[in-house]
Amino acid sequence: MKLNVTLHAYLQHLRAGSYRVGVALMLLSSAATGLSATAATPGLAPLGLVTATEYYYTPLDYYFITSRDSDKAALDGISGWTRTGRSFGAFSAPIAGTAGLTRYYYDKVAVKATRGSHFYTVLDSDRNALAALNPTNSPAAALPYFEGNDSFAYPPIASGASGSCPTGTQTVYRVFRGNAKFPDNPNHRFTTDSALYQQFVGLGWDAEGVNFCVPTVVADASGCPHSAYFPDVSSRNFYIDKNLDGKTSWDANATLQPAVSVSCTNGVVSVASNGVPNFDSVGIGLGGTTVAYQTNARTWRFPQQPLVAATPTELRNVLGAIAVMINGVQIYGPVESPADNYADPFKAGLTNYCGGHVTQYHYHAFPECFFNQKTLADTTTFLPAKTPGVVLGYGFDGFPILAPYEYCSNSSDASCVNGVREIKSAYRYTGSGAYTTESAFDNNVFVSGYNGSTLDRCNGKTDSNGGYAYYATRQFPYYLACYSGTATRQ
Repeated sequence: MKLNVTLHAYLQHLRAGSYRVGVALMLLSSAATGLSATAATPGLAPLGLVTATEYYYTPLDYYFITSRDSDKAALDGISGWTRTGRSFGAFSAPIAGTAGLTRYYYDKVAVKATRGSHFYTVLDSDRNALAALNPTNSPAAALPYFEGNDSFAYPPIASGASGSCPTGTQTVYRVFRGNAKFPDNPNHRFTTDSALYQQFVGLGWDAEGVNFCVPTVVADASGCPHSAYFPDVSSRNFYIDKNLDGKTSWDANATLQPAVSVSCTNGVVSVASNGVPNFDSVGIGLGGTTVAYQTNARTWRFPQQPLVAATPTELRNVLGAIAVMINGVQIYGPVESPADNYADPFKAGLTNYCGGHVTQYHYHAFPECFFNQKTLADTTTFLPAKTPGVVLGYGFDGFPILAPYEYCSNSSDASCVNGVREIKSAYRYTGSGAYTTESAFDNNVFVSGYNGSTLDRCNGKTDSNGGYAYYATRQFPYYLACYSGTATRQ
């Protein structure tokens, strides 16, 4: 079912029905498993593949897939549920080019309100339509309840009957047992087997075509798991086309093709990069003029197994690189030079559409272009938008820098939208607005818990699994205000 074409009819059917698969599907609902269980800890644990396993519930003739170990443990112990023997791989965490395989639960929508069901999608258009049906994400019969991301997969180049998947990925097809031929008994089935897909279409299920795409193989990153988070920015597929002209920075100058490689030796991660960004050089010069990038070949190093230090290392008014982005480009602190009174370059209007500036490009502020610009592969964004766990880079003390999102519940938190909350910094601006004459650190004061923030003064925190990470926030200090660990000297 391509949601923007036929979802309305399907949802009308769901409202007319109302269902659950008894105790088993209740166990699989977020009320039982908890959204926190869906949140991966990338950068704090190796990225890898998970297996999306298909189950069949005999009493109600119902198919269900899940990559969650907690689900599998529950279903393997419940009479009536059996594994079909079919499965496919997906990523355990978000990386460039992927999107969340988002999971929604509908309670009491079939078989005379005795069965519930789950719906999966990687498409923003689907998520927006579903969220509009249940804006507060409240558990209720016949309404889609957001349960987080089951895993991560590639969006199709095009979905539906004439859809296709990117080269090197495997197609996942979807069939739908719809209302016309199967009253009050809807069910989706997902498969990489085109013959099985056609078999079920022959049985009367609706042919919904290409739904999403999954990896065929993943390079072994067990010895250096950090490498999995650094995309091949030399590929046009990962190029952010700001001016939508279909061209890259290296089409006119081959030396401006981005390059980054990652290796791990003796407990040290080395990121070798030529420093060229994977996005158009628009408004990067002084005063916002557009000038060509320059290469800035460097090798950045940080510990493979970081540890929180007894005392943080201050980064107040530190100039130069303090971290590296996953595209190999350097990240600076939130200040300009002494000549500019250590002013905040973002508030002074000196950064471009991706949070940085100048020809040897470096970031100062949040990289908005990663989340709101299309790539030349025609993906909606370079990185999954509004998704918890996205790794943006690494501080030179080895701790990851994550996108500012976490899973949440709407029950008592207005900041929780569609099951996700944006994380904000705990720094309060105290200046007068004369940004170019104000020292950034003098006019931003850390206040624990300010604006509901859970971050510490370094702009990081420890998660429920005991792993520490920084968060790239849209507020000062944007990346790091201090090192929580011990940084490697560059």
